[in-house]
Amino acid sequence: MATVTEVLRVQPAPGRFAQCLELGKKFKKLRERHGAKERLFRTATGTLIVVIETSGWKQFGEVSAGMASDQAARDLFASFENDPNPVGTILSVEIVEEIEV
Repeated sequence: MATVTEVLRVQPAPGRFAQCLELGKKFKKLRERHGAKERLFRTATGTLIVVIETSGWKQFGEVSAGMASDQAARDLFASFENDPNPVGTILSVEIVEEIEV
């Protein structure tokens, strides 16, 4: 089964790296509760790379559905999306499937 991974590039707002990290921890806890494995990387320029890994398309769908039906997750997404002074900006989102060679 091919791994399906969602990759987000997030630019923390100036002076708000720690707050961005705290928000990221909350999202990670929720995603992992729904079965995903999540890792976080920081680039040399300070951009955060969030890697959300699932075992395949079936699990990816289950995690997505779980997050969509989870009130805590919906509230967290809404607070981020509606914040007039967000802790960061999502620069890109990619969903990729591992190709075995």
